[in-house]
Amino acid sequence: MKEDNTSLIFWKSFLIASLGAGLLIWFSWFVFLDSQGVGIDDANIFKVYAQNLSHGLGFVYQPGGERVEGFTSLLYTLLLSFAYKITGNLDVSGLLIGLSTFLAVVVLTTKLAYFIGLKNQKLLNPEWSARIILVWMLASPYFVIWLGVSQMDTGLWTLMLLLALNWCLKIDVNRLQWRQILEGGVIMSLLVLTRPEGMLVGLLMPMCWVLKGLLATRATASQSHEKLVSFHQVIMGGWLFLFWLAGVAGLTGFRLQYFGWPLPNTFYAKVSPDAWYRIGQGLLYAGSFLWHQPIMLAVIWVWGWVTHNILKNVVKRQTQETSIHPAEVFGFLVLWLFLGLLFLIPIFNGGDHFAGWRMYQPLWPVAGLLTVFYLVYHLPNWLRKIFNRYSCWPVCAGFFMLIIISQPYLIGQNQLSLSAFGSEFAIAKVGRQAGALLNSWFKPDQPKPVVGVIAAGGLALTYWGEVYDLLGLNEPSVAHDGGERKGIKNHASLNARLVEIKKPDILFPLAMLYAQVSQITHISQALSFNTLFAQTLFASAPLAESYRLVWISQTKLTPIGIHPTTVGIVCYIRQDYLDQLQATGMFQVKTFDFK
Repeated sequence: MKEDNTSLIFWKSFLIASLGAGLLIWFSWFVFLDSQGVGIDDANIFKVYAQNLSHGLGFVYQPGGERVEGFTSLLYTLLLSFAYKITGNLDVSGLLIGLSTFLAVVVLTTKLAYFIGLKNQKLLNPEWSARIILVWMLASPYFVIWLGVSQMDTGLWTLMLLLALNWCLKIDVNRLQWRQILEGGVIMSLLVLTRPEGMLVGLLMPMCWVLKGLLATRATASQSHEKLVSFHQVIMGGWLFLFWLAGVAGLTGFRLQYFGWPLPNTFYAKVSPDAWYRIGQGLLYAGSFLWHQPIMLAVIWVWGWVTHNILKNVVKRQTQETSIHPAEVFGFLVLWLFLGLLFLIPIFNGGDHFAGWRMYQPLWPVAGLLTVFYLVYHLPNWLRKIFNRYSCWPVCAGFFMLIIISQPYLIGQNQLSLSAFGSEFAIAKVGRQAGALLNSWFKPDQPKPVVGVIAAGGLALTYWGEVYDLLGLNEPSVAHDGGERKGIKNHASLNARLVEIKKPDILFPLAMLYAQVSQITHISQALSFNTLFAQTLFASAPLAESYRLVWISQTKLTPIGIHPTTVGIVCYIRQDYLDQLQATGMFQVKTFDFK
């Protein structure tokens, strides 16, 4: 009883310390990235849908538009809409959800590591387990940024995965089983609602239930009783599977009825139908993650070691005589299954285009837990001497620095660096600014130009006119055009033929000061991240003849001409629409002619 009280006191005090450390690290990256609470541009797409939903317009990208599932997480959109109803501010709502889910992930993962250590204190005590996993999480910049600062659904997705993992690890076939089944059913339903990949992860839960029953039966039951108990566990696992099936069928039925398609619109816009091409791109993505995260090699070694020993147990059928106890086998297998599936899913999806390996961030705490599990039962002698000789915090500090040093992209200026990630917040800000500026040029009752965009979040959140998503994330006609989706990941659906049909008035708008415009000497300086897409689109001769690249502003001339601080929009504008605006005499235009 005294030991239990001591453990409880430690856990309560460590819980407070974990929350404090997590909040401090989160705030540090929040300030460093200068996000100003807007989130990245894709997070602003969530906010667009949450805003329209909270106003009673349904799941639409813009008022009066068609129903479209231009987001990857239905549950996150619902939570964001609900929070917006309470706070009245989308940015505050996104920050609160991001911070809350991040801290919940930190606490839940730390708790799992602590109680894993509590079950076997012969080699590594639970206090060490909790501190190691806390350092593991907080020392990874992109883990903190993607879960807590980006305002994407990554934090919620990771939390749901850990709830499923926690449920699997705590399966007790000797306890009241229907309560566990109902808890598992709720978690599976939430997984399905969180992301499409949740359908796959949810299947692990009935598998783990049956596996635990078989392992428990094999270790304790007689041969005659073994078959009866195993069959009973299969039946209970069947009920779990029915819960999963009901969740998948219900969501798919809703999508077909409401949107007309069984999967989110983003799936059709992003994922290449060529499976081999997709897997090849996914393998490159996985290789990049491992190459730039060398500490993951230790996890892979543990993974391989566990696999070898489990296979040895299965082949010899002499579990008691091997180095792994039957109770350990189940925990290792559960972590192995979760880690393996989370590693494979991005490969089959074809990877991702963002810096920081977004698709692999939910894997990070699971990889840490697998390593902690290994240390709890099989701590190497050399590491045990370090733990016994030195106090905890110097060792944890060294571990923290080891993880930081092993991530060379932190200070680079390449596609994987933090500076590249910081630009994601800037894209959302300039999009919002462009949308607000366009609004100011027209009276509320005046028709507004149709604007075609690549970054479809920030501008759509502030602009009152029609926004045409050139990449099809929020535009079914583009998403379902039957394209190959080969090229820049998640950005390969640009379709010149559909743009010719739609004929947006303005393309690729970016808010820019005239002082900046007067210094432009190359097209990339004018179009920034839109450059490659513009060059691809205007390879089509009819489109190239119809649009002009300009800087346009509604402002009065000063005695010296256009004032350097005047804000305007750099964009491609349809020639006849430009003539229409210039005829009003209210706009100043600077034309670019890049060869």
